[in-house]
Amino acid sequence: MTKIPLQKFIADSGYCPRRRAEEIIKKSAQGIEHTVLVNGVSAGPGIKVDKKDDVRVNGKKIDPKKNNVYIKLNKPRGYTCTTKEFKDEKNVLSLLQNDKKNRQVLKENRVFIVGRLDKGSRGLILLTNDGDLGNKLMHPSFGHRKVYEVIIKENKFDPDEVINRFSQGVNIEEDMPIVWAENVKQLANKKFEIILGQGKKRQIRKMFEALNLTVTNLVRIGIDGLRLGDLKEGEWRYLTQEEVEKMKES
Repeated sequence: MTKIPLQKFIADSGYCPRRRAEEIIKKSAQGIEHTVLVNGVSAGPGIKVDKKDDVRVNGKKIDPKKNNVYIKLNKPRGYTCTTKEFKDEKNVLSLLQNDKKNRQVLKENRVFIVGRLDKGSRGLILLTNDGDLGNKLMHPSFGHRKVYEVIIKENKFDPDEVINRFSQGVNIEEDMPIVWAENVKQLANKKFEIILGQGKKRQIRKMFEALNLTVTNLVRIGIDGLRLGDLKEGEWRYLTQEEVEKMKES
């Protein structure tokens, strides 16, 4: 039986994306934050395993995934994008648990969130237990395009300045590289479409803030070839095979 890298084994199980698995293994080897064991022995980077090995992360046994699960969801405002539960917080995973069958699917196939949105934003997120696809979509080096529609508060502003500054780059935080948008166009008086190849946390909001403008509504409508479409707010569905193949090819 062919052995695979430990981080791939963990990611394939749906425990977390591959990049996160690499961080967990590294921190475990350093003796901080996490404990990763293979057959009862502390494991570090470079280890390879197969399904016969007993792999545990923080005491939880990691089992090979049974099936790949791919879900697109229209996140409402006010929901958090995390697999952890916090008191008085509404979590996007709660939107998936609307019947017994779906709860069982989620129980058997631990999914993680690709393309997180902040609590005040809405729109398309992807949930999957496919660690390879998750790593590909989230890693900055792949430059996957995310499409947003944004409405700002102010009535008086120069749209050309927004487009030029966003295209050339904006400094949103001290001691950090400037960030920019791949493409920006004005859709209506206070409405813009913005495409990012890679993004920092709350990047679009902070870019507008740097121009003394305030975002009142932010909706992600696309991740590469996957579109939000007519999916209503709070609703979700499994991706079609064609959609999955397009995501993998992009």
